Amino acid sequence: MPPSHVPPLLVLLRRATGAAVLAVARGESTTLPAAPPPMPGVPGDDSGWLLGQCALLGRVDVVRALLDAGMDVDTRGWSGFTPLAQAAMHGRTEVVRLLVERGADLADHAFDEEGPTPLDCATWGERNNWAADGNYAATIALLTAADAPTSHP
Repeated sequence: MPPSHVPPLLVLLRRATGAAVLAVARGESTTLPAAPPPMPGVPGDDSGWLLGQCALLGRVDVVRALLDAGMDVDTRGWSGFTPLAQAAMHGRTEVVRLLVERGADLADHAFDEEGPTPLDCATWGERNNWAADGNYAATIALLTAADAPTSHP
């Protein structure tokens, strides 16, 4: 993960959840406490949002550890996107590869049946996202080779 992404993630996690979740983000633990989303007004204490956040930041090591610890590959965080969609949207090819290998749903639609698939998220990210270190071409090629569908042919 590029150094420029580390401080904002760690500050967010420290404010939202404390030392136990911060240890997961650093790759020092895979034991997740109840971790409410770091957004005011978002209900629940599901820590599934952590997998998506680490996926979009390209933290393949942490994503692998969380999956190995039993976290659902298709968990949704407060954003409504799966970790695969979040990683694809940010061009995180190695995380996308791992999630595909672990059985992530390639045909998942964010929000509802009309929502974007992970491939749609990757193509949107290629055109619109700010992740300058994302490899969108390789991510799109990987998803296409895996027969990922699109909602927008």
